[in-house]
Amino acid sequence: MKCEGRCENVKLQMGDYQLKTHMFAIHMGGFDIVLSAEWLHTLGPITMDFQELYMSFKQNNSTHTLCGLQVGAPSIISSHRMEKLLKKGHHGVIAQFNAIQAVESNSLPIHPEMQQILNNHLPVFDKPHELPPSRGEHDHSITLVPGAQPPNVRPYRYSFTQKNEIEKIIKELLEVGAIHPSISPYSSPVVMVLKKDGEWRMCLDFRALNKLTAKDKFPIPVVDDLLDELNGAQFFTKLDLRSGYHQIRMKEVDITKTAFRTHEGHYDFLVIPFGLCNAPSTF
Repeated sequence: MKCEGRCENVKLQMGDYQLKTHMFAIHMGGFDIVLSAEWLHTLGPITMDFQELYMSFKQNNSTHTLCGLQVGAPSIISSHRMEKLLKKGHHGVIAQFNAIQAVESNSLPIHPEMQQILNNHLPVFDKPHELPPSRGEHDHSITLVPGAQPPNVRPYRYSFTQKNEIEKIIKELLEVGAIHPSISPYSSPVVMVLKKDGEWRMCLDFRALNKLTAKDKFPIPVVDDLLDELNGAQFFTKLDLRSGYHQIRMKEVDITKTAFRTHEGHYDFLVIPFGLCNAPSTF
């Protein structure tokens, strides 16, 4: 272990026992100070009881006893119970933990030939500013079971923060052209989900619509067969699709079925929204 330096004549006090000694700065983690066997050598005879968690020794004609903390197993209490304890004079700390994702800057350098390919296809990586082209029979359709009535689910309640995020996302989708205002008899609510990076994702609750949708039977390829086709391959790459399903248009007759309602308006999707039944097979 690497020592960062030495602190001279550090004064410590444990109960009525005082100590002055040199301390070495070492990255230990989990502890502020560790008193080692070198300190125990200076105490002389020591009485220790690991059952009761105490140690006793004499120094300067005085007997000192250091007691360990008897800590029970943690338990979960209700907010009502916590309120009672605080009224009796107990102290507490309420903490909220947020995950912070570290960004590593020491990424591997890109091969010059690969960099040339990326430079030749820069538009592929641009943020979309318009609708994708219509691909005819490959556009997504929503086929309902016979006799299905348009589901119309009222929107959920949202906090002030979530309302601001919904308005921001709606504005971005309108600018790109992925949605437009609607007067459709269909309506699905919006659910806000917190992503790992701390941003909000707007998801649509299409459960009522999906129950009425005829399910596609899409053949799933066998993974072993796909791996066999990679025989002889040396170089692999991946492409993270920026807008996912939003690269595929909805069929004109089915646009009204994607309608969703927020606290400020009613909108249709012109591209495949996330959460829609049969979207993976079309994708």
